Amino acid sequence: MCDPISFAIVGMGMLGKSHAEVILNHPSSQLVAVCDLDRHQIDMFCRTNSSVHPYTDYRTMFTTEKIDVVIVATPDAYHKDPILQALESGIKTIICEKPLSTNLKDAEEIAKAAKEANASIYLCFMLRMSPFNRAIRALVKSQVLGSFLHGEFVNDDSYFVPTEYWGDRSKEWAMKSSPIHFLFSHTVDCLRYIFNPREVEKLYSLGKQEGTGSECDYCEALLVWDDGSVIRIKTEWMRKIRTLVETYSVFTFEKAGIIHRSTDAAGPSFLRIDFNDKNVLDEAEAVLQSEGFTARTEIAPKTFAKYSLVLLPEENRAPKSFPSSTYILDYLLGDHTHEESIVDLDGGVEQVRIIEAILQSMRLDKPVVVGHCLDD
Repeated sequence: MCDPISFAIVGMGMLGKSHAEVILNHPSSQLVAVCDLDRHQIDMFCRTNSSVHPYTDYRTMFTTEKIDVVIVATPDAYHKDPILQALESGIKTIICEKPLSTNLKDAEEIAKAAKEANASIYLCFMLRMSPFNRAIRALVKSQVLGSFLHGEFVNDDSYFVPTEYWGDRSKEWAMKSSPIHFLFSHTVDCLRYIFNPREVEKLYSLGKQEGTGSECDYCEALLVWDDGSVIRIKTEWMRKIRTLVETYSVFTFEKAGIIHRSTDAAGPSFLRIDFNDKNVLDEAEAVLQSEGFTARTEIAPKTFAKYSLVLLPEENRAPKSFPSSTYILDYLLGDHTHEESIVDLDGGVEQVRIIEAILQSMRLDKPVVVGHCLDD
């Protein structure tokens, strides 16, 4: 029997604790140490889990403990230093919460160091784990819906996030991030996952600051993909809503239209695909069934798109629950069932590259191509 994989976690907030629960409940993994600046928080955790060693300095933790995998679950702007220190300490596998970094320079520095160390870095993007996003990807990949034309993707947070999400340090950390980093990172990665192998070619964005002290509290962008399709994306963290997050997407294809609401701030979660042609519906249903999804057929004769497939969350559960480390851990153990949902270092860097272009366009108030500014 092989020894369990030994894990350490840097950052024991909500996400860090979620990752800890995954590791503690997996028979092939062992949580040996956790690190956080809040000594009281980690002491409380380790009193409940006495085999786990607490640290307030990850450098000491890396040199003291035998660690196979480090999970970095610090806030957005604080990923680089623990990753670089882990690499310097000889740790070969790192799982990092999204985004890899909040600027492209840091992302490229991390990538260079990881490749020199022959180490692997995986990113946690939980929207890839959504059954509905996986269903949309399956339909896109099958090409049964015809050419993709355009769409929109909205991903908003409650005002609670920049004001209270990180406790007493919320204002400080919000000022070092923004919904562009915190939410658009999810949006961009999810769209790259759904519409692979398409890539964003150019974009135009605008945004405004509305009181939190971050560079931007609200932003919209038009993403133009290399096949000519266009997707509007929008984010903010100023919403006055009942839930922490509100997410929905709408996509228009040659032969169908998709509407997906993934949170219930404004209604129940669902995925609906509308058709004019019953034959196309039948083909799409066959694709979904082959991928293990359950879809209900609805016919509404007096509507413009008479035929629909509806997927409900209670009938289409994810094979495993949040957080993303559940899938990455299985992948590390040789289960590649959900390999397409795993984001590697190159995918993490590309996501940061697109976010950098969104910020550049917003600052310059002009379109940019991903990587450099368009000429006037």
